[in-house]
Order: sequence, then C-alpha cells, then structure tokens
Amino acid sequence: MPRLVLAALLLLVSSAAVAQSSDDEAAIAEAAASCSNAFMRDDVDAMLALYTEDAVIFPERTHALQGTDALRAYWTLPPGRTITNHHITPTAVEVVGDTAYDHGTYTVSGTNDGQAWGPSYGKYLIVWKRGTDGAWRMHLDMWNSAPSPETE
Repeated sequence: MPRLVLAALLLLVSSAAVAQSSDDEAAIAEAAASCSNAFMRDDVDAMLALYTEDAVIFPERTHALQGTDALRAYWTLPPGRTITNHHITPTAVEVVGDTAYDHGTYTVSGTNDGQAWGPSYGKYLIVWKRGTDGAWRMHLDMWNSAPSPETE
C-alpha cells in the first residue's frame, strides 16, 4: 500500500509539472509573438520591455550588445526601413525552474526605401528568465542566417 501511495503522489507531482511547463511554454510563445509584432510596428519600447534589464543580444556579424541603450540603438530601424514580416518557429522549448531554453528558426522580410527584400531565413537560440512578476523575458538572444528551407 505505501508503494501505491508513493506512485500516486509521483504521478500527481509529474502531472502538475507537465501542466506548469505547458503554461510556461505558452507564455513564452506569446512573449515571442509580442516581440515579432513590436518589431513589425517599429515599437522599440515594447521590444525592450521583453528583455531583462541585463540582457545580451548576439546579432550576426557583430559584437555582443548589452544594456538598454545598446539594445535600443540596435533595434531602432534606420529611416526608410520597415519590417513587414517577422515570424519565429520554435523547434524546442525546455523550461527548468525560472529559466527556459528556446531554439528554432525565423523568417523576416521588409522594405528599404520602398524596395521589398526577403524573405530571409535564420535560426535562433533564446534563454528566457522568469521575472519576479512572473513574466518571461529574453535574457540571452542569439541568431544568425540559414539557407532557405527549400534548399535544405
């Protein structure tokens, strides 16, 4: 009988952990979509709100950037440039306590002075941190280009 109680307890705890992880993954997906939408609206403040205060981004072909001023400068689009599509597709999200590891692919396209460009494709890795307010924010954000899915 004690083994049966222990097994039932383990099943209950395991089920609660799976439900929590699923809720966390949904919250992370929502935050990621919010970031994409803010990027397409050129809403840098909304994007920055989705990063931790000490976040570091690792853009392709440049140095790592840290701090609100550096991230603001990076994400501020130059005059004449718009982002018309930005979509990420997670391959996997693993939640471990208040940290989550998210990797997948992205597609981005836009315009430069009215001239359409893209789509461009890439891959990303994000480390998310849950804040004291319960919100998930990007702490480390790395991406680089990848071949078109049609050429893989």
